[in-house]
Amino acid sequence: MMGVDMVVVCVFEFFAYFIVDYFIRLVGHSGIMYIGLLGYSIRFVVYASIRNPWTVLPVETLQGLSLLRIPLLMT
Repeated sequence: MMGVDMVVVCVFEFFAYFIVDYFIRLVGHSGIMYIGLLGYSIRFVVYASIRNPWTVLPVETLQGLSLLRIPLLMT
């Protein structure tokens, strides 16, 4: 399960690196911060309420979108 989880996270983070510039131009820096915080909020709520461990995989796709964008804005 952890191996599959890491593959899902790495694939979505890889593609997030390529689309982050487009989203910065589209919604701006503060919009990216809000999207990242929204992604974190959704992830935490779903993590707290899951019953089946396999439901973590769709939620892990949000990690590439939320975790990656906020540090990129700081550089």
